[in-house]
Amino acid sequence: MQLLDRIPKMHKSFGKDGFRTWVGDFKSDAYGPVKAYILNTSWPAVVVRTESNIFVLTPRNAADFVQQVQARLMES
Repeated sequence: MQLLDRIPKMHKSFGKDGFRTWVGDFKSDAYGPVKAYILNTSWPAVVVRTESNIFVLTPRNAADFVQQVQARLMES
């Protein structure tokens, strides 16, 4: 999991890329194919890597989100 100040540069493969909202399959210059759930393009981004996918998210409080997820992962 990685916290970024801004979303990485991406191009839509399949999905929606409207005003400040991007949802669907995108190609990132830095990460390759990603699943994007960008609710506001001006918010910080979180990159989540799993065994099979890379997700780019923009939760409202990205730093708190990362901290909470990492804490839960440490509990497991």
